Amino acid sequence: MKYLRLFIAIIAVTLFDGCVKDEHSSHDESTLVRTGQIAPDFSVELLDGREINLSDLRGRTVMLIFLSTSCTDCHAQFEDIARRCKEQSVPFEILAISRGESREATLEFANNYGLECDLGIDPDKSIYGMYATMYVPRVFLIDSEGYIKGLTVEYSPAEFDSLWQKALQISR
Repeated sequence: MKYLRLFIAIIAVTLFDGCVKDEHSSHDESTLVRTGQIAPDFSVELLDGREINLSDLRGRTVMLIFLSTSCTDCHAQFEDIARRCKEQSVPFEILAISRGESREATLEFANNYGLECDLGIDPDKSIYGMYATMYVPRVFLIDSEGYIKGLTVEYSPAEFDSLWQKALQISR
């Protein structure tokens, strides 16, 4: 009985510790590239069958978005993106990449929001692994020279709006 209580106490402390940790420290720890750094180049297969390299988009501002089709925050963020794209002309590239998922699941996700942006698949998470270790949606704003100008982790409407406004600013 004594060992059972000790075991329960250890589990409780471990769980409590996970709840009270500042989530932003975990966000920071899971981010592998930072604002001011060159965005790592990669090649990705798009849903339409084309393959592009991030470096092919040099000369243009890019909003690179990593997502999971089962993520509720990703759905909320793409509802926001779809609304913004309908309301205004977007002067920058949006490149969304579904990590660890099938073409079919990603295509269904795109169709749900009427997305017309480039949407790629990263089935083995190797592209995502260049940028982060966990958390989606994750957005990187990349300028025309390939430098990361800002990023968001998970979806916060206010943080995403700020990043969107910055994208509009540097795209002009």
